Amino acid sequence: MNQETIDIWFVAHSVNAHGGGMERMNFALLNGLDEQFQTHIVAGEGLSELHRALERIPVQIAKKPAFARIAGFYFRSPSKNELILSGGISHTCGAINNGGSDIATVHLCQAAAKVAKGENRLWRYLNARIARTLGRRLELRNFTPDRTGLLVAVSDSVADQLRQHYPDMNVRVISNGVDENNFPFAQRSSDGSLRILMVTGDFALKGVGGAIRALAMARDQALTLTVVGKGDAAPYLKLARSLGLAERVFFTGPLDDVVPEYAKHDIILCNSTYESFGLFLVEAALTGCAVLSTDVGVARRLVGDNEGGTIFDGSASQMAGWFDIWSSDRNHVLSMGKLASRRAREFSLARMIASYEDLYREIAEGRA
Repeated sequence: MNQETIDIWFVAHSVNAHGGGMERMNFALLNGLDEQFQTHIVAGEGLSELHRALERIPVQIAKKPAFARIAGFYFRSPSKNELILSGGISHTCGAINNGGSDIATVHLCQAAAKVAKGENRLWRYLNARIARTLGRRLELRNFTPDRTGLLVAVSDSVADQLRQHYPDMNVRVISNGVDENNFPFAQRSSDGSLRILMVTGDFALKGVGGAIRALAMARDQALTLTVVGKGDAAPYLKLARSLGLAERVFFTGPLDDVVPEYAKHDIILCNSTYESFGLFLVEAALTGCAVLSTDVGVARRLVGDNEGGTIFDGSASQMAGWFDIWSSDRNHVLSMGKLASRRAREFSLARMIASYEDLYREIAEGRA
């Protein structure tokens, strides 16, 4: 049975397959859609990497600072009125354009997000503060029923934030998805000390300093911490040296393939003050990492009733306490990793793509 084609105007800062979680989700969705959907993609980065698109429309935006990137995209990308004239369904994903859209996928609720100063440099902190303030103003402007038809949250926690800050809006949840074939379960040994992993592009927001302090407080003096991601490691390496941890704290920098790091660690640690979803938590859990996390994103769904790990309060003292408990029972950590892996399979890429396809059809049928 032939289905009528549906035009989708997809608007995003980036659709880069090698970017952060949001960018990779955009790329996976656009390349996974059924051929019924004809995509017209408006983006600042990644257009050349897409396998198929009916139309690619580049938008010139700054890479840095963040506030210039947000403002530049808002004023340079096509407005809602321009997209409506072209027909089809307009879908902004992690970006705010001038005038709104039929669907706005929200990876980060600017009104709820926090900025952590930590050991970060002052100019980075100020840049983040300005970007959050601008983002909140643009959200207030666009997230109204007359401008945006539906807000799609990438997790239950983001949906709760959107309903709190924008009570007049219709909110639905379509969780991000991961291709579990790319993150196979890895068997681990119960011998040796625990190996702890953090994956982040913002060392201050994700609490890397607190994790290093917790490592120093733990009784097992052989625990190791590895941090994967782009950032200024210098102040954290200095902190590690001052605490006698120079041989136990490692920074890899950004990696194209994080899977080997997931596979050789026992615990995925999230000490963040804010996560919209936590893609790295799902990826690591799929490979068998136990989850130790603050109550952000989908961490609680991976942990369950402490079967797949534990939720903690973000303090170094409580983190160190869990390091001590888990160090004394490595077999329990292995069991938690197996259960976390099962729970992580709920967040499949196929389910995410199918949910968006159903939503597009729902909107198209409502207009017929």
